[in-house]
Amino acid sequence: GTVLSAEKVVIACGGMSYPVTGSDGSGYRLAQDCGHSVVTPRPSLVPWEVEEGKFCRSLQGLSLKNTALRVEWEGKTMYTDFGEMMFSHFGVTGPMILSASTVLQPGMTLHLDLKPALSAEQLDKRLLSDFKKYRAKNLGNAFNDLLPSKLIQPFLSLCGLDPSMKVHTLTRVQRQTVLRYLKDLPLTALRSRPIAEAIVTA
Repeated sequence: GTVLSAEKVVIACGGMSYPVTGSDGSGYRLAQDCGHSVVTPRPSLVPWEVEEGKFCRSLQGLSLKNTALRVEWEGKTMYTDFGEMMFSHFGVTGPMILSASTVLQPGMTLHLDLKPALSAEQLDKRLLSDFKKYRAKNLGNAFNDLLPSKLIQPFLSLCGLDPSMKVHTLTRVQRQTVLRYLKDLPLTALRSRPIAEAIVTA
């Protein structure tokens, strides 16, 4: 065969994302065979699995827009964002989650603010107004103006509330629980999805 001599050689064969396109990691093996050390590749811009899998599965396919995200680790804020996300059978995905995946590690907490345009005080007034409007209805009906219909029952279960209870029986403490979860719905990062599902390799 032909032997080509060069001072420098570029191995340009992609990472390990989208293996069906040929980016199957063979470039790393070639580099190692030539004596180079390789930092272990990991997925980036990738969906994440969370510990609250049952909650997410019940919301599979639901997209949330205009949601705020704060990623926390041991009391420190590691990342913040605002935008769109989606629930899946394994956890969370969507633009905001993919961006956050560059810093996410197992055990970190994803704090979702479902109503970032309203302060806690403003949202509490909104809740009082809606609960007054729907006071004779079941609690599940009182959120029709506030949350996507698919989210209402799983959200109330998260709050420890029965959707069939009458709105007028809701206590102040229960309303404060609703308020807390609307402004801070926590999910615990478990693991990233496989590198084959990542957009890029880090």
